[in-house]
Amino acid sequence: MPRFSRNVWKFFWPRTIVSIVVVGVVVVLASDPLSDLRPPNVDNICAIFDERSIWYEAAKASEARWGTPKHIQMSIMRQESSFIFNARPSRTKFLGFIPWKRKSNAYGFAQALDGTWDWYLKDTGNEAARRDNFEDAIDFIGWYTHKSNSSAGISKWDPYNQYLAYHEGQSGWKRKTFEKKGWLKERARVVDQLARKWWTELQSCEEDLERPWWLIASWRFFPAADGPRQPGENLTGKLIMKAHATIPESGNARRKQRTRWNCDAPDAVHTASAAT
Repeated sequence: MPRFSRNVWKFFWPRTIVSIVVVGVVVVLASDPLSDLRPPNVDNICAIFDERSIWYEAAKASEARWGTPKHIQMSIMRQESSFIFNARPSRTKFLGFIPWKRKSNAYGFAQALDGTWDWYLKDTGNEAARRDNFEDAIDFIGWYTHKSNSSAGISKWDPYNQYLAYHEGQSGWKRKTFEKKGWLKERARVVDQLARKWWTELQSCEEDLERPWWLIASWRFFPAADGPRQPGENLTGKLIMKAHATIPESGNARRKQRTRWNCDAPDAVHTASAAT
């Protein structure tokens, strides 16, 4: 190789490597490769959106598109799958101990049934959407609650009745099929309480969540400037700790918390029935 070519190679090679590394880091920070995995803390909405900033952007986009507040969409998803991306209903038992068929074909973050998901795909034209993708699933919840508002007159700010319709379908809600299902009304109350709690929490951290993505991403790798972080404290830092200190945790939500990383949805039977 001519001497001139060797000098050019020595000059550009280190810079090329540095450029590739920088681009790779930027791509990783922007894409969040863990974006569909369940966050460690699913009881505090600030901690959830801190850990998964892409989820915040997706929930905000769904709210802008369909009009249902973020905290209500997220509380429905929390109850349905506990944010397990591949959640399915538990299996029934044959002869009392042999695992048998699942209770329904509900799947994914939103626990949408096959037929309801097909309805969503056709109605929105989003044929590439997947139930195990958070962005698609939160948009589905926004779409379904919008349908419940337009066809059954349920307010998008009413998490209790929105959840009942999500479970029973709009026609089932109109027929009040939930009246004889005390367990379902109890779940709807849990969703309602969680939505109220999460709305309060969002008031303390949403301004922080609106920071540029590159600043949020960089904070994941560097400690906070105002001192060491406390356990469970991430991007929102003191704001998360303040929310925990001032807002009482829901006893029902705490008891229902699931930390399993498997494909069985906690207490799933169901859900998001297509209107008939």
